[in-house]
This record gives sequence, C-alpha cells and structure tokens, in this order.
Amino acid sequence: MIDVHYNPIIPKPFAVLKKSRAELGTHRIVIRGGRYSGKTTTPTEEALEGWMTIKGAHIVMARYDDCDFRKTSFTAIKKALMKFGVSPLCDIPKRTGDIIFKPNGNIIRFQAIGGDEHRTKGLEFESGYVHRFIMDEAQELEEEFEVHGAEKTLLRFMGPTTKWIYIYNPPPTRGEFANKYFPEQVRAGRAVEIYSSYKDIYGLLEPEVKEEIAKDRAQDYDYYRYEYLGDIVASKGLVYPQLRREKHIVNIYDLFKSGDRVSELILGLDEGTANDSTCVTPLAVMYSGKAVVLDCFENDPLIRGQQSPSEQSRALYEFLQRLLGHFPFLQNLRRRWIFECAEGGQMLRLQFMEDTGEECYLVTKKNILGDIKRVRSMLSEGVLFFHVDPFVNTMQLIEDIEGYVFDEKTNTIKKGQRDDTIDSLEYATKMYYDAPIA
Repeated sequence: MIDVHYNPIIPKPFAVLKKSRAELGTHRIVIRGGRYSGKTTTPTEEALEGWMTIKGAHIVMARYDDCDFRKTSFTAIKKALMKFGVSPLCDIPKRTGDIIFKPNGNIIRFQAIGGDEHRTKGLEFESGYVHRFIMDEAQELEEEFEVHGAEKTLLRFMGPTTKWIYIYNPPPTRGEFANKYFPEQVRAGRAVEIYSSYKDIYGLLEPEVKEEIAKDRAQDYDYYRYEYLGDIVASKGLVYPQLRREKHIVNIYDLFKSGDRVSELILGLDEGTANDSTCVTPLAVMYSGKAVVLDCFENDPLIRGQQSPSEQSRALYEFLQRLLGHFPFLQNLRRRWIFECAEGGQMLRLQFMEDTGEECYLVTKKNILGDIKRVRSMLSEGVLFFHVDPFVNTMQLIEDIEGYVFDEKTNTIKKGQRDDTIDSLEYATKMYYDAPIA
C-alpha cells in the first residue's frame, strides 16, 4: 500500500486558486511576482489534487517555443509527485513526455505554445478535458496571437473545473508585451490577478535564500525590487519616466483636508477615427496650482462602432453628467473643453457646442514634443496628479503613460501604442498653461 500524503501548502495570496469559476467570474488567472515567491510551485501543486481525484481532468504545462522542459516544468512536476508520495502511481518517462496517473489514466502533457499561432492545433486527448492549463514564464511571449492561438485550441477542452493560469515575472521595461497584455486582461475582467513575493512564503525559505535576498537588497535596491518583488524598474525608452505611482496618485479629498480647493475644470479631448478612440481627460485645477486628473473617458469605435458627431456628442454629455454626479463639487465651477484641432475634432466641437452650450476651444499650434516637455515638467515639479478610486477610469490612463515609449531606431514616438488617452491629457495641460483662442 502506497502512503499518499497530499497536503499542499496554499499561501494566502493563492487562495484564489481554490475558488470556482463562478466565484471568479472568469477561467483565467494571472500570477505575477518575483523569485522565491511560490508563484510556480503553488499553482502546480494545487492542480495535482484535481488531476488525481477527478477522472478525465488533464493538465497541460506550457512554456515558450524551444524551451527545454527537462530543466524546468518536467523536473518540477516530478519533484512534486515525489514530495507527496504519488510518483509510484505514475508512469513517468525518462525524457520529457506525458506523465500518466495510473489509477485514473489522467495525463500531464508538456506543450510549447510560442512563435506560431497554430502551434497547439495538434493537442488532443482521447477523452476528458483540460483541468489546468499552466503557462509558466509567460513573460517570454512576444505577441498577442501566440496567446490567442493556444486559447482557441483550449476552448475545445473546457470542463467543469477548467482554469487557464499565466505565470510571469514582469520584465523590467513597461513597454514589454507581458507588462501591457496581462494587466489589460485583468482590467477588462477577462482574468483575475494574484501577486506574490518572497515575503508571502518567507517562513518556508531556507536560511541561505534569506541571506541572498538580504544581501541583494543592501547592494542594489533596484535589482532587489525587480528580482524579488517583481517590480518594473527600467525607464529607458519611456516617454514619461517621471511618473511614479507612489508620488503622483492621490485622493482629491485628501487635498481638500489640507485646505486646497478646485478653481475650475478643464476637459481635454482627442477625437478618434474609424479605428481610434475618442478620449476625454478631465483636469481639476486647484487654487494651489496643482492639476488633478479626475477620470478618463474612452469611446472606442472597435467596441461601439463608428459614431457620427451627434452620437459622439451625446456620449460626451453623458460622461459629463456622470462626472458631475461623482464629483458634486464641480457642478458650480467654470469648465472649459479643449478639442483636437484636426477636422474631425472641429466638427465634433461645433456639434457639441450646439447640443450643450458648453464653453469649447480648439488646440492651437499643436506641438508633439512641446506637449511631452510640458507634461514631463508638471510631473517632475509636483504639479500634475491623478485621482484614483473604484468608480473612475484613471488607472487606464496611468497604465497607458507607463507603457508609452519611444522608437529606439527613429527616436520618435513608437507607432501602434495606446496614445489617445495620453493625447487628451496633453491637450488639457495645454489649456492649463495658456488657454487657446476660441
């Protein structure tokens, strides 16, 4: 008789793994963090419980193209099976290949998914479903199609306990694929996030590991943040490296407690096209001189369809009413809009003025580098801040700014980025300094 003592330790941040899909609202889980955080070991060990107890509940362990599973996931799985005393119940090949749990025939399969959208099309099981898809080192992925290609295949193997898990160490630069794609999935409600660091399992670490972490922290704090906390630390290539969440995120009501008040409201608007969003950034100008972003409106034609100026005008007015409802102290203050000076922006401005009677201006003397220098200065000098609460979309703008980069080859703004929200902020700051002629 084989003694099975399966009792994996689930650190507190990973309790989400035990929740049902109904509780989570999605079958995707994103796990990010630094080294020695348990972010790979914990979900792997948790997955084994269903694999051993539910007939037909298979596991797919994935890594990027050309990964040597023998040195990574394959070895980790073997260690876990030995740790819990169940390896004698398994068929484990000497080289990387299917691991089979003999009592129920369930399979652990190792699959490379990167580099080709169709890489996983050949994935098949005679029966059953994929209980867990675990993508380790997901920061190695480079393109969205690599994820979508794998997920299209996995849709054929959905079952009652299916979860797709993406595990990654955030790369040091915000412009990297993983640092943009996975947070976007969480924001959109398509995934839930788990964050972990070595602090969550500190009591389980060996003394030598603790000494190594302490030594690295003392010698190079930025390296420590990147390696062990999973922080994004590199600023090379960023358009706005001055932005710091710990410095620039505020709650406007805390400013009120210090005696500050709002003097007026400026709303910068970037008018979209058939493929680009129309965005609005409302900027509260304080008597102290501070400028606080209160929200960020985005009307995406790829989601809502292309809209006429009158439809856009109604959407803008509805956003304004929501803004005034959420921040009632704005209702009796002067407010001014500043619209992009392209032809579409001029048409929308005229339509909006006719519909609402709002005070609207056009951007004059548009200057991309000038806009960048102005916002950089406002961030550096402690003038520009961002109000964040659960009912506004300011974090979308912050994350867009954090991922906004130069093209290293041309030294110009890299094309294809999410910049509509940023443009609307830049226009609002222009009016903050010099109100254009109506």
